[in-house]
Amino acid sequence: MTQPIHAIVCALLASMGLAIASQDGQETPPDMRAMINARVVAQAVHIYAASGEGLPPNIGVLVTQGMLPGDDDQDRDGLSWRANGVPFAYLGVDGLELSDVPDWGEVAIAHGSLDHAFPSRANPDEAIVPVAFLDGHVEMVSPVEARWLIEDARATFAALKGDAPMPMHRQLELDAAAVAQAMRRYANAHDGVAPPDWASVAEFLPETPNKEPLGVFLSPRARGKTSIPAFEDDLQRAVWINANSMWRSQAMDTDLSRVPAPMYTVLVHARPNAWVETPDRQQRKHVRRLAFATADGRGDLADTETLEARVDNSHEVFAAVRFGSALPAIDDALHDIEVLARAVSAYARGNDGFLPPDLGEVVPYLGELWGVHDKQPARVFLARHDENAATVDAWPDADWVRENCSYVYLGDGRVRLRDLRGTTASVLIHGPLDRTYKSAAPGVPGEFVPFSAPAFVRTGAGRQAAYLMTPEVLAELAEQSSAAIEQAAGDR
Repeated sequence: MTQPIHAIVCALLASMGLAIASQDGQETPPDMRAMINARVVAQAVHIYAASGEGLPPNIGVLVTQGMLPGDDDQDRDGLSWRANGVPFAYLGVDGLELSDVPDWGEVAIAHGSLDHAFPSRANPDEAIVPVAFLDGHVEMVSPVEARWLIEDARATFAALKGDAPMPMHRQLELDAAAVAQAMRRYANAHDGVAPPDWASVAEFLPETPNKEPLGVFLSPRARGKTSIPAFEDDLQRAVWINANSMWRSQAMDTDLSRVPAPMYTVLVHARPNAWVETPDRQQRKHVRRLAFATADGRGDLADTETLEARVDNSHEVFAAVRFGSALPAIDDALHDIEVLARAVSAYARGNDGFLPPDLGEVVPYLGELWGVHDKQPARVFLARHDENAATVDAWPDADWVRENCSYVYLGDGRVRLRDLRGTTASVLIHGPLDRTYKSAAPGVPGEFVPFSAPAFVRTGAGRQAAYLMTPEVLAELAEQSSAAIEQAAGDR
């Protein structure tokens, strides 16, 4: 993925719209409906995976578990799902976790039937079909490009299952993810604190059959040329690992449990000369990219300029964690939304599944806050532009929250969280639509607003994530979500 679209658009949980009418009352064009439905499939895959089941074995199970609208049109073998007359096929395989898959923005997970193509709006003589990617975004591409993406996805999933070799660029993404996940495992065993060096990371790498685990530290050009020696002792091994590691991190000795938005924060990245050539299907040529992984353990690729910008932003995040300085504004907002979403889920677990009537009711459920919020808890309810000495020093109670909270809550106290499963309710909390944040990464134009989706995780474990979306799209999704919540409450 040449640009961190997954880290900005995050349509993986936000593109659930099943509406068939546009705002002016006209019927949504068939190609737009197909794009929406492709996004619904990608979102359903993530909901299924969030339940702890890994990738779904087929698309039929998403229907039977209520994550896709079901009727009698889906194939009996569960291999396709039909929506608005268009069959959709699923490309994933069972036995894999989401974190096993590299490069979410380039790996297709579902597609519309190539036999149900639509005329391109740019050129009606050209045919296009929807392809959904694992990061949730959807592209309308030619059948030729769709076949390339389908074959590439199948080859990637086959390699992940051990049935084929992995291309080097994908292997580096996997290695970056493996290193990041080893750092997280080290942190889990050390009160949340990241390891001090790469030798400490190595102790937490997974055992891989028929593969030398220390090979993940070697650069692409060193692999196949560098022999890993037989070490005489642990000190010699540690010195070799630290001297030969291609990886860099700003997070050493940092409390990773305090990182507010792990999926947006670069935890580990390749050094500048450890690039790999990768095919760019849009430019139709090979380009140089650097591997990296975010603090939630996902590997990816980026060009040098984009990665440098993301690393700089992440450095500010880690500095805030270590020294108590202010988070970047966009990370601060993501943190607030995440904490509030977690508190809403905690409220529901403690109240027979019912949502709180407003955010004022979640104050007793906030649990452990982060960083500066430990001393000024009111900050969790305030976006950066609403913080001032009078508000941040206050101790929030329900009435204070109702009067001062920056964030928009769409829930209804008459609705159980489970009532929203399978509906178009994709947004539960979001920032003000007129207060936007710019991406830290070049090449990603536009401004964004943070939001969180309803949590359908079966257990109370894990973090409740917050995401970013453009205000125009988020406004539409929030409107659909409000309508679905009102319907669940019996108001429609």
